[in-house]
Amino acid sequence: ILKILIQQAQVAEQKAQAAENRVQAAERQISQLEREKQQLEKELDSAMIFVVHGIVSTSKKFVVLVDLSGSMTNYKSIMERTLTDIIQRMDDSFSLQIIGFQNDNDLINWQSPRSLLQMNSAGKASAMQFARSLSSKFNGGTPTFSALNEGLKYNTEAIILLTDGAPSDANPSDIVNRITAGNTRRIAIHTIALGEYNSSPDLVLFLQELARRNNGGFIGVSN
Repeated sequence: ILKILIQQAQVAEQKAQAAENRVQAAERQISQLEREKQQLEKELDSAMIFVVHGIVSTSKKFVVLVDLSGSMTNYKSIMERTLTDIIQRMDDSFSLQIIGFQNDNDLINWQSPRSLLQMNSAGKASAMQFARSLSSKFNGGTPTFSALNEGLKYNTEAIILLTDGAPSDANPSDIVNRITAGNTRRIAIHTIALGEYNSSPDLVLFLQELARRNNGGFIGVSN
């Protein structure tokens, strides 16, 4: 009887050990699946596509340059709508700086120079407020080269240029050549023509070429 009891105890112990081994294997499998899930989430997050008005990007860091020249007074609502759409498309995985440019070389920064702000709910609310404030600041010329040159100084992945007219601080072809040469980090430069851009073929050609040579896209937005 004692021998039988010992054998039964040994069998029970073996079963218990086998069960424990299965539990450990299941735990390892669950852990592996969790790691794979986290990796897939990271890959999905990095592959998220930002789309606004036909501009398509996988970038997460943006500097938006907004033309505040006097002629933009005619396109106040278009500017506000376009800038609002850009902001609303972002979530807290994005970071942003907005820079208005006008006169000879006047830059109006939303955040302090060289800074990007995470687009969580507070960041988006602040960006929206700043966007609305820009419509009261239209004045002077269009220093596009200065604005682009400033944008390239940021730790950003993409620049979006919003403008309605030709640059006033350099020849358009020179701007394309100089900005492209200076864009050593290959930041994507997207361009958006605002207003009656169809009546300004030189502007369209300038913005198309600037975007094409800097891995960006071009679109026009009118009323």
